[in-house]
Amino acid sequence: MTPKSEVPADGGRKNRVIQRGMLILALIIVGFVIVYHGFVTRRAITTQEQQQLLTQSRVISTNMHRLLESVDFVLQGLVADQFGFNAAGDRRGAIGRLKALTNAMPGIRTPADL
Repeated sequence: MTPKSEVPADGGRKNRVIQRGMLILALIIVGFVIVYHGFVTRRAITTQEQQQLLTQSRVISTNMHRLLESVDFVLQGLVADQFGFNAAGDRRGAIGRLKALTNAMPGIRTPADL
């Protein structure tokens, strides 16, 4: 007869405790990696969105500046022409020119709407 190997009664229990501890540690590490990746991704997306919004605001600012300059030139021309229209008494010509300007430059109405 071969003797039975004697395993202590609590030996299997200790192995299970160690295995569960290692499993919990591995799950904590995996969870940490997932959370860290989410944090880094969120920060990268936030930075990218900020850069995109900054670029859009620069474009809008440039467009508004150009629009205001063009409106200023148009109004200066109207002021200069108004003396000629008043002297000639041609109000219909002035009104027609204003209508043509508002149709040709829809941006003139935009600042008034804002």
